[in-house]
Amino acid sequence: MNATYPIMESHNIDMHWRKKAKELFPDLSWITDDPEESPYYLWTELYLICEKAHEEKDDKTLRNIYGFADWSIHHEDQDTWNSVGVSFYEHIVLNELAYRDLHQWVSLSAYKAAETLFKNVLSEDKFSALSQRFENIE
Repeated sequence: MNATYPIMESHNIDMHWRKKAKELFPDLSWITDDPEESPYYLWTELYLICEKAHEEKDDKTLRNIYGFADWSIHHEDQDTWNSVGVSFYEHIVLNELAYRDLHQWVSLSAYKAAETLFKNVLSEDKFSALSQRFENIE
C-alpha cells in the first residue's frame, strides 16, 4: 500500500511553508523563525534528517518529512514546490535506503509530480525499477 498522509490531505494554499514546517518540525525553529531563510535551506536540513531517519528506521520522522514533502510538492507557491523538488527529492532518491523504500513513503501523486526529477538523477535501470514499484501500487 502506498503512503497516505491524512494530516496533509488538505493542500491549503493559504498556509505558508514556515507555518506548516513549524508545526511538524519544532526543533527547526532556527530556520522557520528566520525570515532570511528559504524553503530550500529547510529542505536541505530535512534531507539530512531523513537520511538518518532511514538508517534508524524512525517511522514517525519519515512520515512527517514525506508528508510535508507531499504537501509541498502540491502547493501553489513556486518556491514551496520547487524547493522540495531540487533540495529534497533529487537527493533523497540517491540514498540507497531511501531509494529502496521510496514507494512506501512517497504518495503516488507526489511521485508523479517528481518523476522527471527522479529520471534525471537515476540511471535508466534504477529509474525503471523505481517506476515499476510505483506502477504496482496504482
